[in-house]
Amino acid sequence: MHIPLTTVFRKMINHTFIDFLKSLSKDEVHKFRDFIISPYFNKKDRLIKFFDVVIKFYPAFDDASFTKECLYHKIYPDKTYHDSTIRDTLSDLFSLSKEFFIQKNITNNKAEAADALLNEYVNRNLKRPFDNSISELEKELNEEGIDGIYFLRKYKLKGNKYNFSEINLRFTKINKVLEQFESVKTTELYFLFYFIMDFVHDYINVFTYSMNYNIGQKVNVYDEVVNTIDIEKIYSVIKGKNEYDYILELYLTLMQTFRNFECEENYQNYKLCLSKVSKKLSRNELTFHYKNLMVFCFLKKKVYNQAEKYDAELFEIYKIVLKGGYYRNSSTEKLSKTLYLNILHLAIRLKEYDWVRMFIKIYSTELHEKDMENMANYSNVYLFNALGYYVKALEYINKMNLDYYIYKYDMYNLKLRIYYELGYYEPALDLIHTYRQYIREDKIMERAKKVNNTNYLKYIEQLFLFKLGKESIDINLVRMKIQKTENLIQKKWLIDKIDFDCK
Repeated sequence: MHIPLTTVFRKMINHTFIDFLKSLSKDEVHKFRDFIISPYFNKKDRLIKFFDVVIKFYPAFDDASFTKECLYHKIYPDKTYHDSTIRDTLSDLFSLSKEFFIQKNITNNKAEAADALLNEYVNRNLKRPFDNSISELEKELNEEGIDGIYFLRKYKLKGNKYNFSEINLRFTKINKVLEQFESVKTTELYFLFYFIMDFVHDYINVFTYSMNYNIGQKVNVYDEVVNTIDIEKIYSVIKGKNEYDYILELYLTLMQTFRNFECEENYQNYKLCLSKVSKKLSRNELTFHYKNLMVFCFLKKKVYNQAEKYDAELFEIYKIVLKGGYYRNSSTEKLSKTLYLNILHLAIRLKEYDWVRMFIKIYSTELHEKDMENMANYSNVYLFNALGYYVKALEYINKMNLDYYIYKYDMYNLKLRIYYELGYYEPALDLIHTYRQYIREDKIMERAKKVNNTNYLKYIEQLFLFKLGKESIDINLVRMKIQKTENLIQKKWLIDKIDFDCK
């Protein structure tokens, strides 16, 4: 059947079910098909037929023939088109997609799955499987490190044990009644620990956000609530009376570190407390706390301009994180590119060149496989540039595929500085011309970044022209303009080159 092109574009399918399919990986597409062919979840064959036709347009779903009419006639070649049939089918499939996500989430979340199972046992008075599950879950919990989820799971386990006893068992002896009473109090303490940990976690996020974006300290209800929660008093009550009191001490020192940000002693207390209890904590919890130490140093450098002091401190924290593998957690086993680059650039700035060589060799292999080679080359470019081995640095730049590399503009900027050091002035001007074109045509680059890079190209070009002997370049005027320009990368490098090489 021929459909006019204008009709095709006008009626190309736009539905939430298609948005769902676009979000799936190839593996998830296969799993979703397994899901919809299961008669437990779906008893409508037409949904399977429709899915098998639709999924041929995966992943973009932007083919001109991807219309309701085309799909309908592929599935029902001998029938008259009915829009309601397609609408109902898409709606039914979207309902199945929601069920799929729910099942996927429950399967991946062992804690929620276990809690749902225990609730069924409680409601059905299945004591034997209930007791067996409780024993297994308690054993599993005891083998895991401590974090907020640990206390939430303890709270739910205790709660399920209490509920089973209340609903299905009758106590006639006072000692059993008292045992139940004490169980309730213990259960609530677990929830208290979870609440405090989650509360402090969110407070740190709010504090960091406000500091990073210089948001005013206007007091609202949240701030008033924060001021009423006295963790120090709670800790003084629990200290020495509960096996998990060290968690409250850790979170108390964390809260004090950020609430009294100017006080260096609080930070040291927090770091010491963390080192004492680190072996008891889960990987997620360790990642969280070492991230807090990093954030503290970043903010101190930014807000109080104490780079020299906190660069050294941050470098020591990075070494602890790498040695302990505290960049790994339940979300990833890999070292993130952001953390890798932060460590690399700090170590080079501190001139820890031998350490950087070791870092590149070992930890570039801890990145995602698709990033390993390019990041190793990127790292060596910066290392050899810092060492003054400019030709070697260029060799590593030439090994990189900059067309598809997220840090290609960093490489172009550095390549220009290397050209300057090597006296490659004419090739540098050619690169500047090409680079300007890239920036103009880049539809993704943020406007602020475009301005920063464009200004950099303008001034480094004048530097090259001056070195080539162009008499119209007033280098002192160029320096003055650089000094006054706010949106400019590599300002210090440009000024240093003028001061030391051009006078």
